[in-house]
Order: sequence, then structure tokens, then C-alpha cells
Amino acid sequence: MRSPRRPRGTAAAVAGSALALAACTTEAGDAGLAAPTDDGSASVTLRVWDAAAARAYAESFDAFMTEQPDIRVEVEVVPRAEYWDRVETDLAAGEMADLFWADGAGYARYAEEGALVDVGAALGDEHDEWVGVVTDLFSRDGTVWGVPQLWDPVALYYDVEMVESTGVDVEELTWAPAAGAATTGASGSRTDGDDAGEDPPTEDPTDDDPPTDGGDPPTEDTTDDGDPPAPDDTLLDAARALTTDSSGRRADDEGFDPAAPATYGFDAQGDLLAIAGSFLAQNDAALMAEGEFAFASARGEQTFGYLVDMVTRHRTAPPVVAGGPSAVDQFTGGRLALLQSGAADLRAVAESARGPWALAPLVAGPEGRVAVVDGVAAVGNAATEDEGAAVAVLRWLGSADGQAALAGQGVAPPATVGATDAFVEHWSEQGVDVAPFFELDAAVPAPSGPRVRAGLAALTPVLGEMYVGLAPVPAALARAQDAANTAMEP
Repeated sequence: MRSPRRPRGTAAAVAGSALALAACTTEAGDAGLAAPTDDGSASVTLRVWDAAAARAYAESFDAFMTEQPDIRVEVEVVPRAEYWDRVETDLAAGEMADLFWADGAGYARYAEEGALVDVGAALGDEHDEWVGVVTDLFSRDGTVWGVPQLWDPVALYYDVEMVESTGVDVEELTWAPAAGAATTGASGSRTDGDDAGEDPPTEDPTDDDPPTDGGDPPTEDTTDDGDPPAPDDTLLDAARALTTDSSGRRADDEGFDPAAPATYGFDAQGDLLAIAGSFLAQNDAALMAEGEFAFASARGEQTFGYLVDMVTRHRTAPPVVAGGPSAVDQFTGGRLALLQSGAADLRAVAESARGPWALAPLVAGPEGRVAVVDGVAAVGNAATEDEGAAVAVLRWLGSADGQAALAGQGVAPPATVGATDAFVEHWSEQGVDVAPFFELDAAVPAPSGPRVRAGLAALTPVLGEMYVGLAPVPAALARAQDAANTAMEP
């Protein structure tokens, strides 16, 4: 077992210290487009949504300006909650930063509208090696539209004390769709097909389906009687062993009371990409295919049926509760044993965990350890007044030297391969072995497209109904897929 990381007060060292040097951090709006300054140098502004990353960039740009003294770089921060609204209004008003962060769901619209610099043409192939899945995420029609900065590989966070007390082997957890596909309860999973290309169900939901508000799950005892999982499934038994009631009985013990939960074994619904998206990919299915959401298939029903059953039938996963604690909060608070999530949650777990925790490889499915991965890239504003200076900064941001501070301060795994060791070393000094994030058999880019953000927003409430048992899996998936694809129509 890997050495557990025990809390060491705060994790302020993860974020680094603010640097009041020439490369300064500003509030958004204080800096404009790249333009000549009084001394003849160019000024370039980079906008991000993460203050810790901004501080790391300040250190990075100090090094850049040593090599490029005629280009000054400033970093501005806009909180994530208002980030994309500000991007839209500032681009329209001609007040957007020269360079700005984008994720897979956010850049494609602006690339389609001609608002971004063609990074592939500007930088060519002469750059340090980038992580392939992130490069693919920011590529459309053969053009690369962003310089990969960070990526979010997936692993399994686990509570060391819970795992050791049960003897669960977290290093080799697997799931098999047959364990969920055999159910006939609230999930309504089918058992008679495994063709991933099969047409989704066509039945319409009734008009009197109760609306979801993310409320409490059914209160009656709907737990199973200990049905054995598929032969190659170890996750369900592990989740049962790690789920306890207020009397200390495990979910696999006689007399277990699901109405009085104390701990849950595994989070089955908290993160669409890290959990459902990755489970789909591991079952030879997908959230999206050829630009449309495509999860309402036989294999999609198997996959979601397995996850929904963990919540509503086996009661080994936290229910969906409106306004309730997040999965990360439940994990750090000692109420969740296994949290499958991305590296983006490292800092939150390190700062808040009440007890020892560590990382293991993500749960493997029929196709192995496959993760759906999002990332962050720096994109160029096509309206910049000095594209030469902006491209010079983009080139720096795409180098191992340019990402060394991001990696060395542990912000997130860098998307330049040569900077990865600095990220690993930072977390090793904190007592955390991050190697499981990189133990993937394959990585699949997160959903991307000009209007994919609207699609994701449309499918979320429908899947919420499914996870609380208000809609059977086949009907809910068909309805969610239709809502998402309709929302993406021009």
C-alpha cells in the first residue's frame, strides 16, 4: 500500500505565495489588449480563473521576461462562476485579454466564430511534447486552437483507515456491467443486449412524472439481499464492506439499516466525467460521438444501471440531496470511503481531509482503466493588437520551462510532458504519491463543441431524476440525450 498522506496543518504551500514582481496579478479589466508601452515594449495579458495558477504564472513570467525583456506579461483572475459570461461580454466589447484560459466545453464556439488565434499555424510543430489527450481536446478540423496547460487525469482517492479496517484491496478494483444490468428495480436496466450501437429506447416519459429537485431518495428499504456481483466485479463487494450504518453494521452484514447511514463505500454520481463518463468509456460506450450526445444505448443503460443501483438499490453510494455536501466534502469529512475523481481535487482534499488518505488507480471496467479527461489550454484572442508578442507568450506557455512553476507548485498535472516530474515531486514532498493519476490504459477527451455547455446543462436535471429513482434508466437516458442534443442545436 502506498504511504498515506496525513494532514499537515494547511496546504498553503500547494498554492505558492503571491509574487509582487514585474509579472503581476491583477483584477480582470485592469489590463487591456497587447499594446506598446511608454518604453516601447509590448504588454500581454493572460486571464485565468484560478488564483493559485495565477501566482504560479507570475513566477513563470518572471523567467520569460528575463529572456524576452521587451514583452511584459500580466495575469488577471476572474472567478470561475462568472468566467464564461465575462469572456462573452468582453470579447464582444473588444476588452478581452490577449490570452485566456479555456476548457474543452468553452473554446469551440469561439474557434468557430473566428475569435481565436490558430495556434497550430502560429506555433507549428516546433514545441515541447504535449499530452496527447489534451491536444486532441483543443483540436478541431485539423487545427489546434489552444496551447495545452493542465489536464485532469482520474484516480481513486481512498480513506486509509476505512480501507485498512475492512481489508479491501483498492489497487485492483474492477466493475462489470452484468452486476447492474441484471436488476429490475428502480433503475429499470435492460438485460437483453450489449450492442453499443443499438438504437435508444423510444418510449416517451409520461406527463405526470414528478419533477426532480435533487431531493431525498425513496425512504423504503430497497436494498438487495446480498446478490453476488459478476465474477469479475470487485467494486460492489468493496462498496458493501465500506458502507456502514449508525450501529457500525456493514452493508454486507445481517441487520444493516440503510435508513441510518454512517459511511458510504463509493460515490457513484458526483462527477459526470470522472465517474459516468469514464465508466461508459470502460464499457465501450461514450457520452458523445460525432458531435452529439450518444449515451442512450444498450451499453449506456448497462453502465448507468450499475451506477444508479449503487445509489438506489444497494445503498452503497451517497444519494443525491439538493443543497447537500459535495462528494469531496463527504470524503474529507470521513463519510465516504472511495472517491473517484480528478487531480483538480487534490488541493481541496489535502487542505480539508480529517484523516489519512491516499491514491489508488481508478476502478477498471471491461475495457480497462479508461478515463474521460478534461483539460485547460491557453487560447489567443484574435483581436490582440500585437499578435507577435501574444504568440511569443503562447510559445513560452507551451514549453516545459513555461509550465515548470505550475507543476512545481502542484497546481495540476502540466500538459507539457517534460514538466510532469516537477508535479510528482511537489506532491511527494507533501507525502502524496500521485502516480495513480498516470496509470491509465487510455484517456478519452471530454465532451467538446460550440454548444456542448448548453447540452450538459440540459441533461443534468434529467439524470438527477434517474439517480433518485424517479425515472427508470432507459427512459431517463433517452430523455436526457434528446434534451442535450436539442439544446445544442444552432
